[in-house]
Amino acid sequence: MLTFLSAGAGAGAALPPAFVLIGSNLKWSNSRRLSIWAGCEFPDFLPKQVEKIKDPNARNMASRIERIPVNLSKDLVMSSCVKPKEQKEANPVVLLHGFDSTCLEWRYTLPLLEEAGLETWAIDILGWGFSDLERLPSCDVASKRDHLYQLWSTYIKRPMVLVGPSLGSAVAIDFSVNYPEAVDRLVLINASVYAKGTGKLATLPKTVAYAGVYLLKSIPIRLYATSLAFNGLSLSTSIEWTNIGRLHCLLPWWEDATVNFMISGGYNVIDQIEHVKHKTLIILGEDDHIIDYKLGVRLHCELPNATLRQIPKCGHIPHVQKPDVVSRLIAEFVQSDQSQKAKPDSVSTISVPVMISPTCTSRYLACPVSPPSPQFRAGAGGATPPALTNLKWLNSRRLRIWAGCDFPDFLPKQVEKIKDPYARKLASRIERIPVNFSKGCVMSSCVKPKEQKEANPVVLLHGFDSTCLEWRYTLPLLEEAGLETWAVDILGWGFSDLGRLPSCDVASKRDHLYQLWSTYIKRPMVLVGPSLGSAVAIDFSVHYPEAVDRLVLIDASVYAEGTGKLATLPKAVAYAGVYLLKSIPLRLYAASLAFNGLPISTCIDWTKIGRLHCLLPWWEDATVNFMISGGYNVIDQIKHVKHKTLIIWGEDDQIIDYKLGVRLHCEIPSATLCQIPQCGHIPHVQKPDVVSRLITEFVQSDQSQKAKPDSVSTVSVPMITVLLRYSELEFMAGESLPGQALVG
Repeated sequence: MLTFLSAGAGAGAALPPAFVLIGSNLKWSNSRRLSIWAGCEFPDFLPKQVEKIKDPNARNMASRIERIPVNLSKDLVMSSCVKPKEQKEANPVVLLHGFDSTCLEWRYTLPLLEEAGLETWAIDILGWGFSDLERLPSCDVASKRDHLYQLWSTYIKRPMVLVGPSLGSAVAIDFSVNYPEAVDRLVLINASVYAKGTGKLATLPKTVAYAGVYLLKSIPIRLYATSLAFNGLSLSTSIEWTNIGRLHCLLPWWEDATVNFMISGGYNVIDQIEHVKHKTLIILGEDDHIIDYKLGVRLHCELPNATLRQIPKCGHIPHVQKPDVVSRLIAEFVQSDQSQKAKPDSVSTISVPVMISPTCTSRYLACPVSPPSPQFRAGAGGATPPALTNLKWLNSRRLRIWAGCDFPDFLPKQVEKIKDPYARKLASRIERIPVNFSKGCVMSSCVKPKEQKEANPVVLLHGFDSTCLEWRYTLPLLEEAGLETWAVDILGWGFSDLGRLPSCDVASKRDHLYQLWSTYIKRPMVLVGPSLGSAVAIDFSVHYPEAVDRLVLIDASVYAEGTGKLATLPKAVAYAGVYLLKSIPLRLYAASLAFNGLPISTCIDWTKIGRLHCLLPWWEDATVNFMISGGYNVIDQIKHVKHKTLIIWGEDDQIIDYKLGVRLHCEIPSATLCQIPQCGHIPHVQKPDVVSRLITEFVQSDQSQKAKPDSVSTVSVPMITVLLRYSELEFMAGESLPGQALVG
């Protein structure tokens, strides 16, 4: 039910965002509504301009601000905050604010948290807000930290759920690392934690610094900042929210405190992130134009005990723009764990291994990659494979890769022209095995493992219109890591014998993979799907859950609604389009989208590898058959995925929107998300060393956990159900970007 505050009183007043209130614990009483609109008595230390604010929530919140004495190491400060109306048994929620802001940021969200039954504080960080700074204390990072600690130890005295938006996230991280006993858990909202302090601003002459700070409080600059922070605000609301946001700038000591912070160097918490041990909820506004969205995912990857949630159609300050969603997420994050402690069986939890790579202490894999060895540069014109780290190759195996290969006779003869030694080696291992399914028997192409292992096997699929040769760099590394590894060509693509063309629709592809599994593999598998192969993997795991142990989804293309209008094309037009699809210019363009900074010689060789299967005589028929069948639409199946899932994403993917990877992570409760920096759409070709390491850790860490329960650290992650109707979320529809249909 949507509950709006009455707009009848106070002409011109800015309306707060709609409060979507679900459940009896978030209801507003009529008397509470009326008191908001009634005249408020403001504390006399607020600037008199507070009287001109029309927003009823801001007025009500301002009337609750008070100053309390906080003893610092060098002075006593009358510190501004909003205290809770009553003390609760559970740990309190303490709300910080962003850079150069105040507790009034929480004017819409704090009342909802209180209505949800949470003891809630809103605190002004030293140097900002409405504290009395007439005897100006130092406003550097150490002083801000000490101030917050002294306030906590004097008044709060219990571990708190510390909530930090924007730069407030840096404040929260810095505080939690220095005083872990004071923090129960963290909530970080559109976190600004990767800036290296105030940078060159710290070296400005004081006169220049004061001039800049004076400009900072001007209405035009603040209006511009408001337009960046929010989406689609009316001019009247923008002006109103600007007036609220700059109210503290009118205090006489604001310039001095801001310059003091600026020249102190500011917050640089990059090296502290890895030391955060508290459970953390990370909230991202999907349309944040101030903090790069990828940095939020990086933060999630670097915090092993973190949950990530995104809010669609929302900018940099979700607690102002979407307070109903933020309050619900925070309340669930706090209360679900409380109920878990009270009733251990009442909340489902997931035991997620903390995956620490051999050279990296986080899931954000910004690891240095060693250069390829001189032996790999032999072979004139051959494409140099990416660096292979941590998983060593034997010298004899290197030499055999460069030796001449015997190719199976069913491969197109153009395979002889391929220079890439890894592609040549893998091509020589491709074989056809008979697979009986409902539409007949197909001699199906795959790369079989060299030996069977005790553990469940890894089965590698590929992307749209591709082959098992995608895995030319990664499969050998997985084998060297001791994993039984299959690379399977999906029915209709690859090098299978389709002379008697079966149907290549989704049901046939699924049945073919099941029959291959039940005939040859026969054990639950770690199913790895890149790009459209992720849709194949999800569809298969939902229909045959007993055949799957867990999933690995790489730059997943799972939000497209099948082949769309392509399914309705006349066959003649479909064949013309498919014929164009295998042309070298179009494939070269697709390769340039899929990878970053490839030299032209490598791009050409990889294009030849990627289109080799197109030279088989039945390729056009099979591709048209799939196109007109409607293709994969697994959007409604994602919520039914129950397997542990590793989601891998190339940070610079130009084909699938990065935000869809975050959406997928949020929709699969038992998922871990890892991003690979400086990597495009096909990480297993571009960064095989990283991908192989991630898959190996994902598989082997759980095996070692079963063998030695204490040998692998695990995180108990509550399944925090986001009670948002799908219509409320309105996530991106997942439409194909240019080139999405060309590469897997």
